[in-house]
Amino acid sequence: MILALSVQEQIVSQIEEEQKLVEANKKLIEIFENKTKAKIAGVWGE
Repeated sequence: MILALSVQEQIVSQIEEEQKLVEANKKLIEIFENKTKAKIAGVWGE
């Protein structure tokens, strides 16, 4: 069964929006990992 083109376009649009959120969250994770590493280094005097 093949979905109507409009339905396929809605699915693609939803996936693209979700992918943007995933990428933003990856960036947040990277930022917080760096902050954590910096804080730990400060605590241990590195």
